[in-house]
Amino acid sequence: MCGIAGIVSPGAPVASATLAAMTESLAHRGPDACGLFIRPSGAGSPHVGLGHRRLSILDLSDAGAQPMQSEDGAFTLVFNGEIYNYPDLRRDLEAAGHIFRSTSDTEAILRGYMAWGEGVVARLKGMFAFALWDERKRSLLLARDRFGKKPLHYAVTRQGTLLFASEPKALLAHPEFRPEPDAASLLHFLRYDYVPAPRSIYAGAAKLPPSHLMVWRDGRLEVRRYASLAFSGATGDRGVPLREAEAAVDALLDAAVQRRLASDVPLGVFLSGGLDSSTVLAYMTRHIPAHDIRTFAIGFDEASYDESAHAEAMARHAGSHHTMMRLPAARMLDLLDMVWTTQDEPMADASIIPTLLLCRFAREHITVALGGDGGDELFAGYDPVLADLPARCLDWLPPAALRLLQGIALRLPTGDANMSLGFKVQRFLSGLGAREVAARHQTWLGAFDDEGARAMLHPDLRAATRDVSPLDALDMLREECRDASRFDAMLHFYQRFYMCGSILTKVDSASMAVSLEVRSPFLDQDLADYVNRLPREHKLRGLTRKVLLRRLMRSRMPDALLKRPKKGFGLPLARWFRHELRPLVTAMLDPGRVAQGGLLDPVTVERMVRDHLSGRRDHRKEIWSALCVEAWRERYLHHSRATASDTIEFGTTPHGDGHLITAQAVPARSSAAINDSTNDSPSWAASPSRHRCNDSI
Repeated sequence: MCGIAGIVSPGAPVASATLAAMTESLAHRGPDACGLFIRPSGAGSPHVGLGHRRLSILDLSDAGAQPMQSEDGAFTLVFNGEIYNYPDLRRDLEAAGHIFRSTSDTEAILRGYMAWGEGVVARLKGMFAFALWDERKRSLLLARDRFGKKPLHYAVTRQGTLLFASEPKALLAHPEFRPEPDAASLLHFLRYDYVPAPRSIYAGAAKLPPSHLMVWRDGRLEVRRYASLAFSGATGDRGVPLREAEAAVDALLDAAVQRRLASDVPLGVFLSGGLDSSTVLAYMTRHIPAHDIRTFAIGFDEASYDESAHAEAMARHAGSHHTMMRLPAARMLDLLDMVWTTQDEPMADASIIPTLLLCRFAREHITVALGGDGGDELFAGYDPVLADLPARCLDWLPPAALRLLQGIALRLPTGDANMSLGFKVQRFLSGLGAREVAARHQTWLGAFDDEGARAMLHPDLRAATRDVSPLDALDMLREECRDASRFDAMLHFYQRFYMCGSILTKVDSASMAVSLEVRSPFLDQDLADYVNRLPREHKLRGLTRKVLLRRLMRSRMPDALLKRPKKGFGLPLARWFRHELRPLVTAMLDPGRVAQGGLLDPVTVERMVRDHLSGRRDHRKEIWSALCVEAWRERYLHHSRATASDTIEFGTTPHGDGHLITAQAVPARSSAAINDSTNDSPSWAASPSRHRCNDSI
């Protein structure tokens, strides 16, 4: 895992200090090394700068360092992620005459582009976001993996400069980028709990969507899809017998886990005791002795949220080396500032708090963790999947009757428990007004419906977005699912929107904040393509979800764990907001403070907080969303540009038409040798070292 950043400027030269500051803002993503490439413009060509922060996972030698350049200097690459089929790509390329100088997956991308051009992107299986400068075409290629496991943000400034980075905070380090909120994207955030791609919370910025690539050439951007999820019109495996599908998924899962065990650093497993993470652990024990596997779990004092006993039971059953940490409210307060600092774009999934804690204490022992993300999305594991059919049966209700039922539900006693009856009834009824499958499920998942999201906006922003439909982000999904069944369209929504915008964003943000790589075997391309083509009854049969997974795990996990209801990775926010976190809520959402911020409506927020604190309503999700907006505003809309450390000396290695900038770590107030062309590493690779990027190049 790594962090990447870059600049393509048609006018002003790339300032080395600016590129260094952008790259340094991503140091948490890659503490092991820093590399910069700056290309001065030639006749008719732009100024280009690429930056990279390295977290060393595969090929820990200098040969795997970045930016990585071809021998002739024609192609320069910065890459974040892991390519699991790189051995296959390497064999194909070597057979075609390419000579490799490292064992890294980075070089497979570089030489793959040299052989296949942009076609290399569709051949990659893994998680990735990368940028590749093509000197011959004077073009920049940006690409993101199929599911969006790795992020990629970009912006074009008023001066025509293209900026890109793994996180928005790197864009903020460029003087041409002004951190101004995008009102329409704020409305989308309130509706979705995240800002769906390609939107960005920052005006003038965007996110490259999953399964897309972008080419910059001559000041023009072309964004296009290079792959699609295999749902619409898929019929090839619809008639496959259950037993045959079970054998196929068993083999595909085993291969997916095995591929994700490739590492030159310690790895472990995130374990909840649920079906997905238990499946990953069970398959992992086929390849590694169980006593050598580290498993990690989070526990809560509140019984309705705590799954630590289930995780311990599964670890005991498998024989892994298990570690558990509890998260009381006091520990949450300690983590909040770190959580919100990672959120340079707001994301209102509160489970990022235990996820960050889990990542932080796991990082004390391992550098790579495997997790169960993607299991619910592939095998229909979420509660709303069961709610869809009864909701459709109630579509005949007239609007007046629906409003009456919703009013009655609001009067149900509030409860602080995880998925209390009142909470579930209110959420269920909230989605009945939206009949389209994606719109309905989004309403069930989000904190607000359309009306509620608009009511939360500051009156000025509400007026500015009166013609904006928050559900317009689903237009892409409607086109992709035009020929799909309702069930497939539902799973497509979870994979394309909810998983990418919320789940994977949360995991990347929390893990990269502490320099931990997380791998998701369920999101293996071969496995996902096969499962997505299977019939509904292999995933959902009656009230039984994840049919195939349950069959596979019958003899691999305790029966009590296999049959227990899904709980989810939640937090007892409803109670915490009324008690331990009450001072935080009343301070951050003080009407005067909110009004001064200019993003949210202070009257709506005040009423929402008052109703929750009094116990009249359960607004746990709404309050958390408001807190995320205010925390983001205070940290990033009043952004002060970071200054880089002055404790690093840099050297430059002339190469091709540009130069690679390498850096060597030195203690404060000391000196260091300058990396130059006399070192033992290949001249086309930046030399790795643990350090900070510096603006005094």
